Amino acid sequence: MAIFTAIATAIGISTAVLSTVVSLALTVASAAYQRSRMRKLQAEMDKRKQVNVAVDGEPFYLPIVYGKAKVSGGKVLHKLRSAYTHATPVGAQTFVNGLASNQSGVKNEFLYVQQAICYGEIESVIDITVDDKNWDDATLQHGQRIHVYRAGGVADAMATANGIPATNTFTNTAYASMCFKLNRDEYNYNGSPNVSFFIKGNKIRDILFDGTNYSVSVTKTYSNNPARVLLDYLTNSSYGKGLSLNFIDLKSFYNAKLICDRALPSTYAQDGRVNGRRPDVENENGTITSQPALPNTTLKLYECNAVLDSERPIRENIELILESMAEAELIWSGGKYSLKLDAPQNNTEQQALVVATITEDDIIRGQMQLEFPDSSTRYTQCVARFMNEFENFVDDTVIWPPVFSTVYNTYLAEDSNIVLKTEVYLPCTSDPYHALAKAEQMVRTSRREMRAKFAVGKKRTFIRTWRYYCC
Repeated sequence: MAIFTAIATAIGISTAVLSTVVSLALTVASAAYQRSRMRKLQAEMDKRKQVNVAVDGEPFYLPIVYGKAKVSGGKVLHKLRSAYTHATPVGAQTFVNGLASNQSGVKNEFLYVQQAICYGEIESVIDITVDDKNWDDATLQHGQRIHVYRAGGVADAMATANGIPATNTFTNTAYASMCFKLNRDEYNYNGSPNVSFFIKGNKIRDILFDGTNYSVSVTKTYSNNPARVLLDYLTNSSYGKGLSLNFIDLKSFYNAKLICDRALPSTYAQDGRVNGRRPDVENENGTITSQPALPNTTLKLYECNAVLDSERPIRENIELILESMAEAELIWSGGKYSLKLDAPQNNTEQQALVVATITEDDIIRGQMQLEFPDSSTRYTQCVARFMNEFENFVDDTVIWPPVFSTVYNTYLAEDSNIVLKTEVYLPCTSDPYHALAKAEQMVRTSRREMRAKFAVGKKRTFIRTWRYYCC
């Protein structure tokens, strides 16, 4: 046997306690809890599909975006005018398809829309679709302007020049101010246009260590590092928990950040609008015009690309962020929150995780119970469902191990030719490589797990949690 991960914490207890029954819990929770967890993740995946359509005409909760995402937000203003007064925006990302100067009309053909995108200050908008077309599509050249303010807090000059109140500043909210010139003879939009944004989300603070002290950066930068994401959500007072750093064990978050940032050994092909590549074009004669390929990229061990619902309880959003890291735990201990994440790369690091040893002298005779995975907790194959950024965030799946592969055939034989398949939903994962790794982890872990229960006679020592996996 070899220890895959081991987390053990020793604390003092009353001397009156002569023995403590210890449960070595090797799964995150019971089978019932796992089913409940899967239902929540499935519901979250279904909700992710809804953020691609802008809410219009009803109250809505703004999303919180970390990492890469496709999101629409909600429309908060519509205004029709018979003229367009040009005004150059300051500090905005601009997407212009006509409307470069003043224009007049007589039929209220200029539609002004303001649309809140998400909370916070985002890094950038990579691409935009309007009614599922490229924002600069030839069919939309009748006239269109989109100004994106990545941090909010300012009024749009174009909107103000065209009669929209200058008080519309969208505090702490990324938003878009837009003008669409309607073609009354050949309709170019189906009602109010549905505008979706492919973005790199919130800028967040980094976790620093100067050799002596742990701290957070003054400036915010873009990152989808899950440890940094979790720290931001815990400490942000606008859309998160709003905790003081006094309640955060920064050392544990810093160590977790380093683990998440480990570069994977190979480079990987990428695709998708959010990475800068639009879909190939099918021409009228049936030929395909291919878009330029993207260079390969280096992936990190863990990444968090999440669209969080600000209406959901904070605890549930924290659980979703934790899902982006394998076996991560947020623990309250000693008056602070600690992020526990271990990923040993060699035997030395693996052994360093063991901080308590139990010998035969510590175990009370006759109290040992061993359990191994049965058909309800052991898997032959796992299907991972996720929103694929390479396919512009459509619902996608990967499967591990592939059917009839050597590993699959071996596991199938061990399971008496009965396929024990499970599904996992990954709302914070958006590329097939991390999704496939999660599916493999689910299968391998389920087959190596061992559970043990026993009583120890050591006074003043309590081993809280110890995960132990068979080879």
